[in-house]
Amino acid sequence: MSTPHYDRHLIERECERLVLLYARYADSFQDDAFAALFADNALLHRGDAPLIGRDAIREAMGRRRRDSVVRHLCSNVIIDVIDAGNASGVSYMTLYRHFGAATIPTPMTAPEMIAEYHDRFTLTSEGWRIAERQALIVLKHPASTH
Repeated sequence: MSTPHYDRHLIERECERLVLLYARYADSFQDDAFAALFADNALLHRGDAPLIGRDAIREAMGRRRRDSVVRHLCSNVIIDVIDAGNASGVSYMTLYRHFGAATIPTPMTAPEMIAEYHDRFTLTSEGWRIAERQALIVLKHPASTH
């Protein structure tokens, strides 16, 4: 029996890149580029209710405060390839945020939280995209707004 051929390492790298671009685009308020990381009908679980689809994701990102310096530090990225069109992954995220004047450098405080992202990735006509992302807050600073 023959198995379909696909490049596992390439898929892993493409999905890892989505994890890292998620942080980059969120931190730099690139809402359109951020939403484009997701499949058209993607689910983003953050807050009370999931965001369904790119438009809802873009709108939610557009409502964030712009007078802030934000950094999502992603690490421990592990991607598991399921098949030629599907993968899953887990990564850790440490969030630093400062509200108010958004000048750099800004005063640094303790991390606001450490979370795990649990992801499903899918191959679309546009390339690899996030199909679903679930954030699990593991550690949270008592003063966190999340």
